[in-house]
Amino acid sequence: FEQKLENTVQELKELKEEQKKLGEESLEKDANQDYLKEKQEELVEEFKEKEMAIDELEKMNQELENPSPLENTQEEQEEIKENQQKSLEDLKNNKNKKSSESQSKAAEQMQKLAEKMESMQSSMEMEAQEENIGHLRDILENLLTLSFEQEALMKEFKNVNQSDPRYINLTQEQLKIKDDAKI
Repeated sequence: FEQKLENTVQELKELKEEQKKLGEESLEKDANQDYLKEKQEELVEEFKEKEMAIDELEKMNQELENPSPLENTQEEQEEIKENQQKSLEDLKNNKNKKSSESQSKAAEQMQKLAEKMESMQSSMEMEAQEENIGHLRDILENLLTLSFEQEALMKEFKNVNQSDPRYINLTQEQLKIKDDAKI
């Protein structure tokens, strides 16, 4: 899940760069309209793929044993789609300047979406680290308890002869400590 989230964030950033670059190319006076339209259509399709990846991430998250609360990114996704479509329409109508503005807005929204997903990722990582620290603390406490119990038992063993009836009880206690120590 974490790897897919990281990959999606990275791909969104790359897509943002491509959208930004296309926005700059749209402002050039000698820009090829057919190329610009084709490139914008490709970016629209690529963003649809990223949307599907985000939906897949949400499904994967729900299937996890402890799902993380994911922020809703629907609003950002809709704005990106609207700006991309507006840009495509403007390109078809030879309004390169307006198209460039829409492309820039779409790129900004992609950046915001990527940042939002990155913050989700980092909060999930922090949560996992806190959980790991808690587990390590429990293990350490159990290890200390085990060590003190073992030490006390060893002191008792020193004072007991093998023929003493307490020897059997101590041996059973030693076996219990050994069994309790197994993971």
